[in-house]
Amino acid sequence: MRLRLKRGLLTLTAALLGLPLLTGFALDRFDWNLPAWVPIPVVPLDNPMTNAKVELGRHLFYDTRLSADKSMSCASCHQPDKAFTDGLSVSEGIT
Repeated sequence: MRLRLKRGLLTLTAALLGLPLLTGFALDRFDWNLPAWVPIPVVPLDNPMTNAKVELGRHLFYDTRLSADKSMSCASCHQPDKAFTDGLSVSEGIT
């Protein structure tokens, strides 16, 4: 609640001063754990990154229920051990 109030005050202050909203700025910085040469992703103030969102994304990435015939997940073609490819020149897909 307190953090939401701080964000709201920051947004209101920026609006009153005619300043652009600062996307990518978060009061509770998420630890991206990225190499130094990788830029931090831009995150909207009203939709901050959280560990819960990362975990949800991981579950959805491996969930076969999201495919049309429930036979494949995103990970079926986007294999982490193959740089998120399937190693094929053309993906087979489900059809």
